[in-house]
Amino acid sequence: WFRGVRDFLGGTESSLEAQLQEREARMEEAALAIQAQVEAAGKLQERLVAETKAQKQLQERLRNEQEKFRKEQAELKRQQEASNELEMSLKIEKAQVQIAKREVSALQEQVEAVEAAVMQISELQSSVKGRATARESHYEGLQDQVIMEGTARRLKEGQYAQA
Repeated sequence: WFRGVRDFLGGTESSLEAQLQEREARMEEAALAIQAQVEAAGKLQERLVAETKAQKQLQERLRNEQEKFRKEQAELKRQQEASNELEMSLKIEKAQVQIAKREVSALQEQVEAVEAAVMQISELQSSVKGRATARESHYEGLQDQVIMEGTARRLKEGQYAQA
């Protein structure tokens, strides 16, 4: 009986040892699997940190590009406003040039009228000078005639007085 109990206990002991070894082996496998999962989780965490950093950099680049775009838009708007002002200024200057051309044309007409008047005045002066010269000659002729007649009269009177 003792032997049967001993065999039973011995068999149980070896069976328990085998179970214990099997459990230890499973625990080692589980520990290795857990360690692999921890390492994988660490790599995932590193990747997540790297991707988060990359995402932050992309967001910063996006903000910079948006700011650059906003500045370019503002500059384009300023240039458009300046262009509009120049266009208005150009239209005003063109209108002023047209007004000046009309004024120049009116002045040219006035100059032509003045030149025509000057020519008429010059012709009138020539005509008046010619008439004045003719009158002077006529008056000189009349003066000569009056002098001669006066002289002739005195001579006659002197002859009558002597006679």
